[in-house]
Amino acid sequence: MMQLRDAAKAGSRQTIWQLIATVLATSGIVIGFLSPRFDGLEKRIDQSEKTTNQRFEDFQKAQDKRLDDFQKTLDKRFDDFKQEMRALLQKR
Repeated sequence: MMQLRDAAKAGSRQTIWQLIATVLATSGIVIGFLSPRFDGLEKRIDQSEKTTNQRFEDFQKAQDKRLDDFQKTLDKRFDDFKQEMRALLQKR
């Protein structure tokens, strides 16, 4: 009876080790298969980030230019207004 129990324990241990080896081998295969895909995905994300950053910088530059142009137009109109007011005041 003891020999039967020892044999069952040994068989169980062997089955557990086989299961562990199978899980490790399967994990290695899955990681090996997915690794290049993750690298490609990472490259696409980096490229997308660069493109987005470039678009944002271009947008920011365009907004700064529009703001400068608006400020120049406002200054010019204010100067014109001051000249008109001076002309009106001198007529009095």
